[in-house]
Amino acid sequence: KQLTSTLQDIGNNYGPLSVLINNSGVGDSGNAMTADLDHWDNMLNVNLRAVTTATRICLPFLVESAKTNDNVSIINISSVAGTMRAIGSNRSMYSATKFGVVGFSESVFEDVKDY
Repeated sequence: KQLTSTLQDIGNNYGPLSVLINNSGVGDSGNAMTADLDHWDNMLNVNLRAVTTATRICLPFLVESAKTNDNVSIINISSVAGTMRAIGSNRSMYSATKFGVVGFSESVFEDVKDY
């Protein structure tokens, strides 16, 4: 809720947004069979949910800016762990969240490319 409120305030009070940089991440390790589920929830919230929420809130402001500005961008910083499996490192959930960021980024591009 705080993220939503802050981003909406920025968009409403400081003029058009031209860039959104999502650089959110926490790395927690754990075996997929034994890892603490609370740690996984935290990793999902920080690594993926924060990125999707910030993007959703900022998209209307960015699309509006794109009407008069050709230099509007969303930059989502992920990890190499979002492009390949982590071998033998107990990082399955971390990899899952970073794969999620990559897939979300590619899909958002398709959603807004015609605006």
